[in-house]
Amino acid sequence: MYNDLYNKVVIVTGVSGQLGGLFTEALSQLGAKVVGIDLNVPSNLSLAEFYQIDISDEQKVKKMFKSKFFDSNSIYGLVNNAGYSIFTDFKSRTHAEFTKTIEANLWGPFLLIREFANYCSKFDAKKSIPWKPIVNISSIYSLISPDLS
Repeated sequence: MYNDLYNKVVIVTGVSGQLGGLFTEALSQLGAKVVGIDLNVPSNLSLAEFYQIDISDEQKVKKMFKSKFFDSNSIYGLVNNAGYSIFTDFKSRTHAEFTKTIEANLWGPFLLIREFANYCSKFDAKKSIPWKPIVNISSIYSLISPDLS
């Protein structure tokens, strides 16, 4: 068994999605304890803790990092996997649709990284940036548009 992750706590966003579920299973098999974040409650996943929040909601993200679970556990790493896609025709896309995409795919990961850095700084005040793993997942749709025909 690969022991570097054994008993380490890792945050994974988007755990109810296909990739998030696979990341959660893989980390669990390596012995990690996964803290899941998603808008939807996942099924059949073994999680140390679950937060049903919108990652673009600044107050809820801050509150999560101040929760009792985070006070009593050392978080080892963060996997920013949550994402939001809109598959409407670009020429008819609304401001609200575009804004929701930016909030979920840009603002949300930024908030999580910032609050994770603040959280880690509590434990090592000499470092302004945490030396802990942060993995940001992106989609092929950022490079190639889906065929909507």
